[in-house]
Amino acid sequence: MTLERYLVKELIAGGNAPVPSSTLRIKIISGKAADISAYSLYDNDKVSGDSDMVFYGQKTNDDLSINLIEEGLTSVFEVNLSKMRAAVKKVAFALTCDKNETIQSLGKLAIQVESAGESLIIANSELAGRSEAALILGELYRRNDEWKFRFISQGFNGGLKPLAEHFGIEVADDEPAVSTPAPAAPAPTSAPAPVSAPVVGPSGKVSLTKHQSVSLTKMSSALSKVDIGLGWDPVSSGSGGGFFGKLLGGGGSIDLDASCILLDANNQLIENVWFMRLKSKCRSVIHHGDNLTGEGDGDDEIITVDLKQLPANVSTLAFTVNSFRGQTFNQVANAFCRVVDSNRKELVRYNLTEQGGHTGVFIASLSRNHGDWTFKAHGIAINGRTVKDMIPQIKRELSQ
Repeated sequence: MTLERYLVKELIAGGNAPVPSSTLRIKIISGKAADISAYSLYDNDKVSGDSDMVFYGQKTNDDLSINLIEEGLTSVFEVNLSKMRAAVKKVAFALTCDKNETIQSLGKLAIQVESAGESLIIANSELAGRSEAALILGELYRRNDEWKFRFISQGFNGGLKPLAEHFGIEVADDEPAVSTPAPAAPAPTSAPAPVSAPVVGPSGKVSLTKHQSVSLTKMSSALSKVDIGLGWDPVSSGSGGGFFGKLLGGGGSIDLDASCILLDANNQLIENVWFMRLKSKCRSVIHHGDNLTGEGDGDDEIITVDLKQLPANVSTLAFTVNSFRGQTFNQVANAFCRVVDSNRKELVRYNLTEQGGHTGVFIASLSRNHGDWTFKAHGIAINGRTVKDMIPQIKRELSQ
């Protein structure tokens, strides 16, 4: 198909124009650094799950029809409309400002649609007086079996959270830290079952089983930063995805997400680090995003913790995995969690051997007590589709 009918058009807010049903480049040009995202939307103008969001932490969707291929002041999405699921009715493109910036402070903001190296659509956002922190720039949408692009320029005062919720992605609220006395320990009714000692290998690496713990401080002098690595194997021999990205097998794809929950000494929530918030507010906990391919051995998700920069009110880091879509862990085998120090030495590993019909797992925790850091294997099955669903049971487990 030639592009003759798609002469370059400059759109104002609300305007639309046809585009070819092929591969398009959606180019977003900003005067300052900002985060961009794309959302595949269905009949209800909502996503079907977190895999329908493409952003810096998840640069492609599960059917590979949308790819974030360039970032910076000029960011580019490559959208293959011929690969798009028939159930997808729209693809929305949005921008979120950094930190305390507003749309007005960007200085420049435009979106362009290109095909086969030719510019088809240009649209510039009016920035004067715009106090919002996020903006829906435009959308590709189906109309009578053809695709069109509409320039929207709709703002959101709250930034990424209301933007994501607008498209149907559940974002857990941070609970305010509450300074309350720790509850008195109840009188024991019977002595707890003793926990066996961890197994120490020839290299000094420790292997844990459920409920075992080990002092990292005694194992390494290179604890300025640690990486919490997580990996998997699929149960079936089907195409691999990510244990915390896309695992294929059995009845289809499984979309699992790893998270880190920061808690105070009373096990009250401080904040969450997860796929919608890849860095903690204190910048000491960084989630390196989803691995959507699942190719190769080793870690499939990594969360880095800067122990030296972690605020004093953070006492425990809880590491979890959950399925937003409600799929279970019966399709996951050989899952593990490990700790690597600043010298790239693996200190400890916990192999999660249990499967089941649960949708989430509280895998492990990292806690400090007077400067000593302890890693504990939990392996607690939880029926929670979001981080918010899992927090109450995690608090109970940590209080025992």
